Amino acid sequence: NIDTRCIKLMEGQYFEFSARIKMLDSSGNPATVVDPNREWYNNVSPILTINAREYRDTLTKQFIFTTEDRDKAWLARPYKPDGWNLVHGLFRLPENSPRVFWEIERAPDNVEFIIDNASLKPVTCNPDMLVKNGNLED
Repeated sequence: NIDTRCIKLMEGQYFEFSARIKMLDSSGNPATVVDPNREWYNNVSPILTINAREYRDTLTKQFIFTTEDRDKAWLARPYKPDGWNLVHGLFRLPENSPRVFWEIERAPDNVEFIIDNASLKPVTCNPDMLVKNGNLED
């Protein structure tokens, strides 16, 4: 959850998300059914989803609904069942949302997440520090 006052100041800017994740089966053993090479909708690998609350009627601030924006961060490869794995991604913060929250989702059935060292940082870019376009055409 991000404070609404912060969202107004940061909307439309790019952010980097990263977190360490360990996945265990229902017995507490390392999960071996996770596959980051398969499509997320098969629920075989975690992804980061941004949920943004918006007003249907912005004048009266009534009728809130939630939009989901999936695939904002993914499980890095290769997956190590017995260790910590990285979930990482870059994305633009949605505009005109009074409330934004994130969730890591899409694990196989009976797999639990342990999340550590999660961070969300603004991406800064100085256009004067970019690599020059060496003889390439526009």
